[in-house]
Parts: sequence; structure tokens; C-alpha cells
Amino acid sequence: MSAEIKFLWKALWRAKVPGKVKICIWRACLDALPTRVNLKMRKVLMDDGCVFCGNEPKTIEHVLLRCPHAKATWCSSPLGLPSMQHGDIGLQGWLARLVYHLSRESFELVLILLWNIWKARNELVWKGVTIAPQEIPIKAHTWLLEFKKWNVVQPKTKTADVHKWRKPEEGWLKCNFDGAWDEHRAVGRVGIVIKDTDGEFVAAALLKLEGITTTLLVETTAAREAMLFVQQWWTQKVILEGDALLVIAAIQNGVNVNHGPYGLVGDCCYSEWRTLLQPFQQWKAQFVRKEVNSVAHRLARRGLTLERSVSWFEKFSDVILGLLLEDKLNS
Repeated sequence: MSAEIKFLWKALWRAKVPGKVKICIWRACLDALPTRVNLKMRKVLMDDGCVFCGNEPKTIEHVLLRCPHAKATWCSSPLGLPSMQHGDIGLQGWLARLVYHLSRESFELVLILLWNIWKARNELVWKGVTIAPQEIPIKAHTWLLEFKKWNVVQPKTKTADVHKWRKPEEGWLKCNFDGAWDEHRAVGRVGIVIKDTDGEFVAAALLKLEGITTTLLVETTAAREAMLFVQQWWTQKVILEGDALLVIAAIQNGVNVNHGPYGLVGDCCYSEWRTLLQPFQQWKAQFVRKEVNSVAHRLARRGLTLERSVSWFEKFSDVILGLLLEDKLNS
């Protein structure tokens, strides 16, 4: 067994994902899942064509990576993964290469996406239910966050610090952002809070959005508005911090966030983000849990009851004062 494969197995079994996901991916890497090609070899089926596209033999690589349905799913995710071409190494080799280039969180999202693509295949085969490719990354992201919320046990020595907002390093500003969506009114709100290296308030904004059709759209728009807003105060070292894993991963990895195989979410694609990030001397994008991003999150939620955009600079109203005081006491 090569060193790359050993590293893959170690990363797989240590990943903070459900056990059934690990077993499914392990079996997939060993080509031990009941694909139509494998079932035909065992004389269970006569036809090995893909249930989605009906064109190629349904190998595990085709199901999870090469099929148009799978490609559309990966296209809808923010990970920017290289597609597997014909003649490439198998799924195991693809993952073994990939694990070296992704953060732990992104690798865990890859595992969840693979499992959800396989699950979507099963839904079609056994229930006749077709799940749209653009829905799979959103469901995978939500499911992963919920799993970690209730199942990942943090070391006792660090419990007190796990869910606390952290001050940026000397010379940096931290800009927390979040979006809220009212599905029935098709409106959204963006909450933005900027603090300095001492954890002191610099500025905040509550922005009104119209024509918001998805949660992902409001989150990508929130990232864009945060980049624009923080430029008014600082263009040297900036940390962009949010609780939407898909959006943060997209900023980090430099890819578009799609709502489908062909359409970008509004005008907020990475090419625009890259332009907005150019003025900064240095920047970072960090994912945090919603508890850590509580001021921006609650500001956005509260904004759904307001009908106009508001900004605060140095001085702030009662709308944000309580949120800041509570956050400071918990920090």
C-alpha cells in the first residue's frame, strides 16, 4: 500500500462525519458498492447503463464524478474540484490526491457530497425520486453542520473557548457577516460588524435586499456586501468571517458558487469577489459556527422586521448596543 493511500485511509477514518459515510466511501474506493456494472458482473442485472444519463456503464467513478448529474452537483458546490476524465486513476486515487490539497473541513464536505450523490442515485432507483443537483450541496452542507453540532465532542480543556469570538491579531480588522432570508416575502437582510484588534466596535451595517430566492443567494450577497463595506475603513489586513461554509470555502478556494449546473447565484461570483479583494494588502476568509458569529447573525435576523438599510459608525443605537454588550461579555 502506497504512502498516499495510507494517508487517505487515515484522513477518512479521522474525518468528523457520520460512520455510515466513512463506510460508504471506503466501500466505494474498493469498488464494493452495488453499481449496475458490478451487479451485471454478478448476473443480477442485464443492463449496466446509468440510471441518470443512460449512456455509459455505471461504474462507481461514473456515478460519483463523471455522470452529468454528478458533474452538475460538483459544479453547484464551491470546492472547485478537478473533474475526473476518462483514463484517469480511480476514485481511490482521485481522493488520495485530493486529500493533500484540501483543508480538513473541505475534505469532510467532499465525503458528505459523495455520500449524498450516492444517496440521490438510490432515491431514484428505489423510490423514483429525482433530487436536483443544485440541492445536493446545500443539503450536504446543512447536514454536516447539524452532525458536528450534536456529535463532535470538543476536548474538555478547550470547551470554554470553542464558541467564543476571537480578537484579530495586531494590525488586522475582523469583519463578521451573515445573511437572513424571508422565503415568503422573497427578501433578505445582511448583517455586518467590524471590530479592531482590541475587540472594539468600528462599524456595522444592516442592509436590505430584494428578490432573494434562496438561502445561498443571501449568503453570497452578504459576503459581497461585507467586502464593499469593510473597504471604507481598512484596506490593509482584513479577516472576513462568516458561518456559511459553502461561501467561505468558495472564497478560500477561488471558485464560483452556483445554484445550478449553468447559472451563477445572481452577480456574486468569485471573479467579482476577486476584484473586490484586490485593494486589501492581505485578507483571510474564516468559517465559524453561528454562535461565534452571533452579532452579525442576530443583526441580520432582526433586520427582517425593518424596512430600510442602516449603518453605524463609532456610535450605535439600541438595536446593536445590546448585541455588542452580550457578545463582549461572552468573549
